[in-house]
Amino acid sequence: MTENIFSMQSSINVSNVGFDGRLSIAGAMSMFQYAVTLHTNAMGVGYNDVLNKHGAKWVIAKVRFEIDRFMENGESATIVTWPLKPGIMRFGRCFELLDADRKSCINAYTDWCIIDKDSFEVLRSDKLGELFPEYLTRRVVKKYSNFSLKLNDSDFVYKKIIRLSDLDINGHVNNISYIKMAQDCFSCAEMRDIHIKTFEMNYKRQCFEGDALCLYRGTDGQGFYIEAVTDNNEKVFTATVNK
Repeated sequence: MTENIFSMQSSINVSNVGFDGRLSIAGAMSMFQYAVTLHTNAMGVGYNDVLNKHGAKWVIAKVRFEIDRFMENGESATIVTWPLKPGIMRFGRCFELLDADRKSCINAYTDWCIIDKDSFEVLRSDKLGELFPEYLTRRVVKKYSNFSLKLNDSDFVYKKIIRLSDLDINGHVNNISYIKMAQDCFSCAEMRDIHIKTFEMNYKRQCFEGDALCLYRGTDGQGFYIEAVTDNNEKVFTATVNK
């Protein structure tokens, strides 16, 4: 049986850094997602396994990042990930991004679920069977903050039309594309002055090519709250950035 903890060596490079030469949140999520792909494949519950055996697909529901520092282009990194014992409908997974001195730079926690490929119904976690006889219990981040603000028209930032490059293998918007949309609610000048300590995203509904989203951003002076809504005012995602 495969180990329920997975570690891989990587590096921070131009494909996952932002305008300032440091790892971006979207870049970190991309690195974590690659690690979980390798691990779930080894576990026998990767994308193709779940699709072919159960007619289902993995989707992410929530993510929280706790950031000590954003590593810089050229640094060597280690990614460590492990699943927690599943709930009835959710699969929790932890991540650590370590630098060359094994110091933790970013910790993350994600909630995943599996949905029927045709009906989009969320399926019970026990559909995949017992993955491990025992699970690691160490959780490296706090619980979700549930921070929110009431936003209005004055908080509007921009409108986004979903295009081909936003889509993933499931034909809906990739979770990393949503993170980039949240990042785009800030300017380069703003980001130079913000030291982000936590980032959370709550995925509410799927979006597809041609959908139009309106992005709003508000602040309480300490943190920022972001919402993406459809033309029908349905929430697509919410995100929080705390400094």
